[in-house]
Amino acid sequence: RSKASSRSSARATAARIGVGYTVFEYRVDGATVRSDPRRVFASGDRIRLLIEPAVNGYLYIFHVEGVGGIPRMLFPSVRLNGGVNVVVAHRPIEVPSRAESDPINRWFVFDQMPATEHLFLIVTRDPLVGVPTGKDLRTWSAHHGNDAAWQPAPDLWKRIVPERSEAL
Repeated sequence: RSKASSRSSARATAARIGVGYTVFEYRVDGATVRSDPRRVFASGDRIRLLIEPAVNGYLYIFHVEGVGGIPRMLFPSVRLNGGVNVVVAHRPIEVPSRAESDPINRWFVFDQMPATEHLFLIVTRDPLVGVPTGKDLRTWSAHHGNDAAWQPAPDLWKRIVPERSEAL
């Protein structure tokens, strides 16, 4: 049996996890509105995600800028929910939350560098091995600056997000 067919069989038998999401944007008039996730955003635009997992588990959000960019973990984050990433089935979670105490942490803000931004929303039943969360993430952040985003090593990233041809 070939490696490719083994992977296909394993994926076919693995139970799929559903997740729904809505992108909200902050308008200059102060309103928060639903946005088309394919919309082209500009520097300074702000967005928030409303995510509803179909299972109890763990939520991770990674950002990759451009093709071949370095992945950075946006969630969990020490600044957002203290690094806790536990989610409950069918209970929507805002990321970042409008309840964050510091208003600057209530939105993801697009920077001044034009690029194609990719967000990877990952919901798992079990924590991702090798990815710090909670206390481990707080310790990592204390040593790297609380504003730093954790970055997976290339081999770990390939395990987290297999190439699209393998993921189908």
